[in-house]
Amino acid sequence: MALIIKNGRAELRNDKTGSLIRTFGSNISDGDYDADEELVLLVMRSGKVELRSSKTGSLKRTFPGPCDKATFSEGGVLLRKENGRHELRSIATGSLIRSY
Repeated sequence: MALIIKNGRAELRNDKTGSLIRTFGSNISDGDYDADEELVLLVMRSGKVELRSSKTGSLKRTFPGPCDKATFSEGGVLLRKENGRHELRSIATGSLIRSY
């Protein structure tokens, strides 16, 4: 699976054929998907971060911003805040695990 950000929209594409699987939102600046390819993280230009299902596109959780980058990290979501700080948050609950 490949996640491509183009014109503020996120496109989820098949690795082998390049065919479009799903599109997500507008005003997206960054994104990532998990190792199981079931969840997608989307960072909006406003700094808001959304966790969505890659299969249905449904919203699972939002994380507090403003952020400029978000990635999946061993059992959690690593958020890079606009002020340079990092937060590790739980995928299941969104609660703060560690800040540094």
